Amino acid sequence: MSRRRTKFDEAWVPHMQSMIESPAWRTLSRGGHQFISRLEAEHCRHGGTANGELIVTYADCVAWGMDRDAVGPAQREAVALGFVRLAERGRAGNAEHRRAHRWALTYIRPNADKGPPATDDWKRFKMIEDAERAAKEARKSKNAVFVAAGKRRAKKQNPVRETPTMPVRETPTTEMSGKPRLRRQSGKPRLLSTSSCLSPRPN
Repeated sequence: MSRRRTKFDEAWVPHMQSMIESPAWRTLSRGGHQFISRLEAEHCRHGGTANGELIVTYADCVAWGMDRDAVGPAQREAVALGFVRLAERGRAGNAEHRRAHRWALTYIRPNADKGPPATDDWKRFKMIEDAERAAKEARKSKNAVFVAAGKRRAKKQNPVRETPTMPVRETPTTEMSGKPRLRRQSGKPRLLSTSSCLSPRPN
């Protein structure tokens, strides 16, 4: 008996039962689920032909309903648990040189029914304790790119102030006239000792 293929009127994303019941999926936070669902929506908008080149920006995540502070941790968590892969790292800069991250869903083929099979990286977690530990570490860690950006912002907002140096108090020497005298050599003051600047008074 041949299996009839179900047809849908719109794009869809498959969620296998084994994935839904997996330790990794059960460990995902609300932010992690939101980020993955936003990537799935982007995947459907491209007709399932752009997996690995999915662009979902920070602003897209906030517009999707994610908390601003939850975007970064959710991205790292989804990657650590094996549902999402950062296919190509973007870069900051002005409009000419700025490039957004390219994302891929690991449980979907890179290009619809073509290309290599899905990697299903989430399968490597066999115990929920391991998945929870990986998710917790990922949410707490800091991406190097964002750390560098944060340091630049902090430096700009709180510039390092140079500690003013106190001038060295010079001890004047006494000449025969009773007036202090300093001898300068190569632009730097040089103090003369009392013995070198006093001459014997003539008889």
